[in-house]
Amino acid sequence: MQISIFNHLPYNLMLYLSLSLWWMSFGWAETRVSVVIPAEHQAMEDILSGIQSELDQSEFKIRVYRAHGDLNILAALIRQIQHDGSQVVVPIGTMTSQMTLSMIHDRPVVCCAAQVETNDNVYSVDDKIVIWPLIDYLKDINNWALCYSAQDKVIDEVFDMKQFPFTRPMKVHERMISTLQDVPFALQSLPSDVQAIVILKDLLMVSAIPSFLEECEKRHIPLIVSDDGSLKAGATMALTISERSIGQSTGQVVRRILKNDCAGVEHVTVLDTPDLFVNMDAFQKQKVLSVEILEKSPWTVTFVEQMAQS
Repeated sequence: MQISIFNHLPYNLMLYLSLSLWWMSFGWAETRVSVVIPAEHQAMEDILSGIQSELDQSEFKIRVYRAHGDLNILAALIRQIQHDGSQVVVPIGTMTSQMTLSMIHDRPVVCCAAQVETNDNVYSVDDKIVIWPLIDYLKDINNWALCYSAQDKVIDEVFDMKQFPFTRPMKVHERMISTLQDVPFALQSLPSDVQAIVILKDLLMVSAIPSFLEECEKRHIPLIVSDDGSLKAGATMALTISERSIGQSTGQVVRRILKNDCAGVEHVTVLDTPDLFVNMDAFQKQKVLSVEILEKSPWTVTFVEQMAQS
């Protein structure tokens, strides 16, 4: 005769243990993949959508942690992830990935849209696209502003710009921006004759998109960016990989890790075939570029619909 230990436990204790076991199994299923989003922006949502499209929600449960642009909240969320029972952590962006890697050491981390050092437990998925060939192609733009943050990755891009073999003389007005409060002063200091504003993608700069849009609309010049999410917010054009594609590639890596199918999975995945993304509503508002440049584009042109303003 089999005797269950539960037969010898008080009813309340038996109920407590049963509920605890149920909650632990439920919590584990819900936190199998933890995705960390540092701030609210369309690019982040597009990446998340791409990740979700590659992970069957009935098989792979995803918990999304949102820091809303607050570094203190971000650190607290990562500390929470340390104990959430997830099997894989997916931080989005270089800064978020660096903070996650400094705190999470006991499970695979797949860094999305990030440039980080990898090892047996760390993977990265990122694009390797430079915007300078697009600037060179736009022959009507010879005098432009370049706005960027002080992140190491972005500074490297600025250095690459200075080494790029442009086919004609360029006048470039550089503005390094450290905080959102710097943006109005940087824009006010630009000469009146600049023909475009170019911004390099990172969390700080995409958060400042509304300010750049207002300035470009006032001057009737294009806002050229390096992510398609900012086009949905109103920017003019971008030479880039779609954020959703970056998310899909990340989701594919995560799925193979969870299925213990890591053979052949590269620790560094680099996407390097861009499209030219264009917001035609914004394109028609500027007075510098003609439609002809789209018709003769050496890249595949993908039109992006601007999202309605809430």
